[in-house]
Amino acid sequence: MVTCPGCALLCDDIEVIVENNGIKETRNTCRRGAARMKGCVNRLAP
Repeated sequence: MVTCPGCALLCDDIEVIVENNGIKETRNTCRRGAARMKGCVNRLAP
């Protein structure tokens, strides 16, 4: 579970499914939160 960076509400019941060092799916997010999270990448992955 993570805190959503999508808007000012800071929802803390977000589930994120990670696959191959990238976000595959998000649950319990609004459209804005889902869009922001899907744009995130793991910059530490080789």
